[in-house]
Amino acid sequence: MQSTINDVVHEVHARYLAAGPTTPPPAPAAGGGLNLPPIIPDMKNTPGIGGMQQAANSLAAYVIVGGIIAILLGALMVVLAPRLGFSQAKALGMGGIIGGFAVGGIVALSTTGVDTIYGWFQKSA
Repeated sequence: MQSTINDVVHEVHARYLAAGPTTPPPAPAAGGGLNLPPIIPDMKNTPGIGGMQQAANSLAAYVIVGGIIAILLGALMVVLAPRLGFSQAKALGMGGIIGGFAVGGIVALSTTGVDTIYGWFQKSA
């Protein structure tokens, strides 16, 4: 097997040497630089954009539901934990309430940010 690979490598190398030098690529135009067309993304016709939007919306909905659950469980802990004899659980419940509101605020801000950035790439009519 090894001799076969070596034979192929030597034959390719010999053909490369026999081909001779290649011509260099042409020089750029006299204005300097490349003439590239403008890049204008069109987010309306992008394949899969609907699925990405649906996935992002579903994720945001699950995060909001988790935040609401954290607020409700935190409030329940603040009210019931001291009565059941758990002295430090009240602080944990307050953390749940604050965390739930923080999660809601983060989702709201990220939704606004994503919508803003998405609007940058929309074609202006």
